[in-house]
Amino acid sequence: MYKFIRGSAISLILFALSSVSHAQLIDGLNLPFESVAITNSASSIALNPAGLGFNQGRNFNFAQSHLTDNFFSDTGVYFAFGNIGYSLEWLDAATSRRKKTFALALSNSPNSSIGFGYSRFGSDSTSYSALSLFTAGLNFRPTSWLSLAGVATDVRGSSVPVLIGSGVGILESRYRLGLGLRPLGEFLTLSADANISKFDSGNNTIFQFGLEYWSDKGFSINGMLDEDGGFEFGIEIGFPTIAVRNSNRYSESGAYLSSVSVLEMRNRRRATSLQQKGSFLQLKLSGTVPDEPTSSFFFRGARTTSEWVRLIDRARVDKQIGGIILHVGAFTGGMSTAAEIRNALLRFKSSGKKIIAYAEIMTVKGLYVASVAEKIYMKPSGYLFFAGLRAQVTHYKSMLEKIGIEDQFDGIFDIAAAGHIPKPNEVSYQNFIDHFGIDPKNAVMIEDMARNLAPAAALGMTTVW
Repeated sequence: MYKFIRGSAISLILFALSSVSHAQLIDGLNLPFESVAITNSASSIALNPAGLGFNQGRNFNFAQSHLTDNFFSDTGVYFAFGNIGYSLEWLDAATSRRKKTFALALSNSPNSSIGFGYSRFGSDSTSYSALSLFTAGLNFRPTSWLSLAGVATDVRGSSVPVLIGSGVGILESRYRLGLGLRPLGEFLTLSADANISKFDSGNNTIFQFGLEYWSDKGFSINGMLDEDGGFEFGIEIGFPTIAVRNSNRYSESGAYLSSVSVLEMRNRRRATSLQQKGSFLQLKLSGTVPDEPTSSFFFRGARTTSEWVRLIDRARVDKQIGGIILHVGAFTGGMSTAAEIRNALLRFKSSGKKIIAYAEIMTVKGLYVASVAEKIYMKPSGYLFFAGLRAQVTHYKSMLEKIGIEDQFDGIFDIAAAGHIPKPNEVSYQNFIDHFGIDPKNAVMIEDMARNLAPAAALGMTTVW
């Protein structure tokens, strides 16, 4: 118990620790146990690169280990920028090993992701400098409470024997299958992983079972038990965007083996009471809001209508959030989308929390959503376009037919087609260009107001006033 307390205190003060006794020599720094099925932060670089496909922001992890036979053994830094990750680890001072890993996740669905990683070792020893790892991972999350994953690692250039039970062997490849369950949402996570290592002398399989309980009071308790009886116990203290985690590992007999601490910084907020109560959530509503995900393999698309509703509903029950600051831009979504978001905001407001809206340019639909706010602020130079929710556009086509010149026009682009965004807002010009597929350099704009010609000229059009 003394060593556990000592290791925890050191980690919280110095943000240090990490590693495990049975870590094999080709492995990097042993981070706190986390199933390959649930990882989605910077630790995905080392555990399952497919987890980066579920990362919704930037993450930075700093980790350091403490073993029984020396003080600080391994050090690692991990960077995740959306679905791209990079890590650098300094391992085992005796061999001066360094491990660099590049990782990339591809995802075109909010429920699935595939990822790839490449690791290269550097060392004063030629046995390690020739070593490299190729990793491929898959993560499938059909529901919010179920996650399935698989990871395969191919070892290249390995000539270093590692311990296998009572014998030794050279590792050729490794496979890891993971199952994650969250019956209470993010507050309780249960997991089971199977680790299959293929050696030149045979195979070795180890099962690990994990549990994490997260409290919105700002801390979590996590543990792991493997089939050999070894176990891990750890705690995490979390702020909205910063967390410090310490985990300690023990043998089946209860002997202390190692400890690891991680300092994590993230731009995605996590619910915790370790923040100022009455915080305001800032949301920006602009452009179109799709009904279905529009993610590509490399980039996350715009937040969908259902994601907007879930975000606002979560904020409604979050005791630390006292209100919403809604920045309304040139919102061009449909009326059904506007109604769903507005209804979610009404539910939020009914809980006694405040909503304040701010806008520089506001369309009629944006005003409809923002009308739930207690106050709406606009810059003096801002623009409000209000034609009424039931306004009908003039039927120019019928007029052109009457005077017999309709065949001189290829199309009509009115304020409704512009998403109710008036000139001289550049968004309406871009909508016009996209609508007809026009090359601005081959276009002429004729206008009776000079200020409306400036955006057209900036896009490359010839202008006539």
